[in-house]
Amino acid sequence: MSTRIASEHYEPRERWLLTFNDIMTLMLTFFVLVLSMCSLDLGAVQNIQQEMARALRGPERRITTEPGIGGIPTFIEQPRLTIKAPAQSDQETHRRMTDDTSMSAIATVLQDIFKIPVVDEKTVVADPGSRSGTARQYPGVIDERYYEPGVVLLHQNRGVVLRLPGSVLFQTGSADLTDRAYPLLDAVATALVKTGLHVLIEGHTDARPVITARYASNWELSAARAARVAEYLVEHHGINPKRIGVSGYADRRPLVPNDTERNRDLNRRVEIVFEQPSA
Repeated sequence: MSTRIASEHYEPRERWLLTFNDIMTLMLTFFVLVLSMCSLDLGAVQNIQQEMARALRGPERRITTEPGIGGIPTFIEQPRLTIKAPAQSDQETHRRMTDDTSMSAIATVLQDIFKIPVVDEKTVVADPGSRSGTARQYPGVIDERYYEPGVVLLHQNRGVVLRLPGSVLFQTGSADLTDRAYPLLDAVATALVKTGLHVLIEGHTDARPVITARYASNWELSAARAARVAEYLVEHHGINPKRIGVSGYADRRPLVPNDTERNRDLNRRVEIVFEQPSA
């Protein structure tokens, strides 16, 4: 009876062997994995990687064991450099051809109205009689009864530009239109009616400070003059205000240095830029 009771309460003293066996099994598994990584078929792995790169349209990579640690493969990217000429869609080509056609049309209309040629700004010659060099001005003729010198038609990258002398449109230090301005602006309105282009009206002054109680600076004066031209086109000719933009540049964009009275007269101007409406 005593022998049976003792066997029921027996507890083994080597339970640590179970934990030891688990640890040894894990270590064996770890070293087997390390050994398998060191004996990879590099050619097969490289082929698989390149196929995946081509499928994903990513950069190619090659596998080398030289930069690695302990012979473990290292992936090195080899980017592909492809130089392609900028593609121009048919829509973009059509848009540019349409723009050129419209610019040519407005140039023809303005030439017929003002009876002056459209010149490239790069070809405008200098006046040899001026020390600083002033732009040559073409005389403008609207009809046989009206003659106004100083009107210039220019072809620029931004469009066709009609340059009107400030001395013809306004009195000194004023934004009120003179009687001489009305025939010019009436002709501008005629050109707008015949075309669907938009216009940007820019006011420019010389560098002399404004001495009036109405305008505090040349910025205000130049903007007011451009706005007055726009108001006349809208109120008297019914031009859609959405087709007109207004800006004032004061003396920040002179044509010639403001060192003589003649140069200052050239810099006082209003430029009307005929341009394509934004899409």
